[in-house]
Amino acid sequence: MQACEPTQSFLCVTKQGQRIGTVELQRWDLEQLPDLQSELSRSGLVPGLLTYDNPSDRAQVLTALKASIADYYETIRTDRLATYGTRAAFLAEEPAEVPVGRLPGLVYGFSRVTKTGEVQERYLSYMAFDGSRYVYNITTSFDPPAETGTFEELADFETFVPYLDSLVAALNLPHPDW
Repeated sequence: MQACEPTQSFLCVTKQGQRIGTVELQRWDLEQLPDLQSELSRSGLVPGLLTYDNPSDRAQVLTALKASIADYYETIRTDRLATYGTRAAFLAEEPAEVPVGRLPGLVYGFSRVTKTGEVQERYLSYMAFDGSRYVYNITTSFDPPAETGTFEELADFETFVPYLDSLVAALNLPHPDW
């Protein structure tokens, strides 16, 4: 795996010298995510003043991230229903806690599957909040019609996913306390 191009936030996944997929690293400023800001505020958390050493702060941040993911799922579910109707089911994965570098984070994803069981689309993402300002989202997918951030073959995607878990856990993301 290597950077696709220096000016992009994509890593290219290759097999036998050929690009088979990409992984995108996104970094959003918390100010761009008013719903997440509201969730944190409802929990009594103040960005920059919370600490992951406090189990309550950690749990509340993960709960706020789960709420953001639930909103994302609803947006995607609505879009896919409008686009594909009932020809395929939207299957959302329950977010699970994972390390994203040294930050607590969540892995989540969804699939669009036909009635005969054919996977037409599958997304996998990891999300973490640095506790102060930035939300990180690492994502990849099997989504042949998509233009970026995707694998063209489901088998290649499925083969790569276990490696991505390890890569995400080893990331060195900036954190305000370090």
